[in-house]
Amino acid sequence: MKVKQKVKIKKKQETINNRLWERERRNKLNDAFGQLDRQLPDFDPSRARSKLAVLLASIAHIGHLQQLVETLNGEGVGEGQGRHAT
Repeated sequence: MKVKQKVKIKKKQETINNRLWERERRNKLNDAFGQLDRQLPDFDPSRARSKLAVLLASIAHIGHLQQLVETLNGEGVGEGQGRHAT
């Protein structure tokens, strides 16, 4: 086999490998977005949500959960007895 043919074959194989790697990466990313979407309280399996919509809904939900934690941490605690009291 000539050197030029070997180089062409090697480049073609690299291209194929890169495409496969990229497809696998993209599939994993899409699966992760799907998992994240299913964890959200307003998940609706009948409608697809864009990745941006999933991220924005996740940010909003995390903010809500943080407020809830702060509220629950403050409940039933007398003045000066909060978690930051020394």
